[in-house]
Amino acid sequence: NLDYRQIAKENALQDLSSEITVNISSRVVVSMMETSDVFEEELKSRIQSTTQANLEGYELVDNWEDESQYWVYYRLSKSLYLKNRKARIDKATSLGLNLFSKAKQKEKDKDPAAAIQLYVQAMQHIEEFISEPIKTEYEGSTIYLQNELFNNLQSLLSNITLETTTGQVKGTVGRAIKNPLSIKATSTDGIPIANLPLVLNFIKGNGDLIAEIRTNSNGMANSRVTNIKSTINLQIISINVLVASEVTRNEYPLIYRIINDMNVPSTRIILNVAGITCMMEVSETIMGF
Repeated sequence: NLDYRQIAKENALQDLSSEITVNISSRVVVSMMETSDVFEEELKSRIQSTTQANLEGYELVDNWEDESQYWVYYRLSKSLYLKNRKARIDKATSLGLNLFSKAKQKEKDKDPAAAIQLYVQAMQHIEEFISEPIKTEYEGSTIYLQNELFNNLQSLLSNITLETTTGQVKGTVGRAIKNPLSIKATSTDGIPIANLPLVLNFIKGNGDLIAEIRTNSNGMANSRVTNIKSTINLQIISINVLVASEVTRNEYPLIYRIINDMNVPSTRIILNVAGITCMMEVSETIMGF
C-alpha cells in the first residue's frame, strides 16, 4: 500500500520548492543555447526538481488526520535555506573550478581527450546552478564559470579533426564487412589525439557494428560492421567524438542537452551495398523426358 504520510510530505515539500523563484540569467551559458520557450520551460522544470531534491532546513509544524484525510504542514526558514544554498553553490564552484583548472592543464599537455572529460565533469558539478551566473576567480581574473567551461570545451572540440582512412567500402546485405573501418583523429596542428572516444551509428541504412571505440597512441581507431541489414544500395555511417556518455544523459540531462547543441567533430563513411547473388541450376523436361 502507498504510504499516504510520505506522499503528503512529498507534496508539501513540492509546494515549498515551487515557491522558490527560478531565474535564468542571460549572462551565463544558457544564452548560448536554444532560446525557445520549450527549452526554457524544460530548464526551469529540471532546476525546480533539483531544488526540491536538495531542500534542507524545513521543519514539521503540525499535522492532522481523520478517517479519510491527512494534512501536514512544513515550514522553511528563508535565512537557513539561503545559507544552505550558498554552501552548495560554494562547494559546486570549488569542485567545478578545480576540474576546469585541470582541464586547462591537460590542454597545455596536448591531451585533449582528458581535457574534454574534465570539462564535462566540471559542468556536471554545477548543473544545479547552470541558470545563474557563478562568478569566481581564476589566475587573477574574475570569470563566469559556466561561460568559461562552455567556451573552452567548444573551442577544444573545434580544434579536433576526424578523417576516415578506409576509402570506398563495399558490402553485401546479410554479411559482415571484411576489412575494418579506420578513423584518424588529429588536432589542427596535425598532432595525433590518443584515447579519444568515438561513437559510430548508421544514419542511412541499418546494420550491426562496433559502436564505441577509442583512438590509440597514433590517433587511430578501428571499428567493424558485423552485419548489413538494410537493402539500400548507398548507406552512411557517421562517426562523432563521444563527448557526453549515457551516464551524463541519465544523471545530468541539462548538461547532456547543452553538449548536444555544440558542434562536435564528425566524419562519415559511405557503404556501397550489393544484394546477395544467387545462382539457380534449371533443367527443362518435356512430358517427363
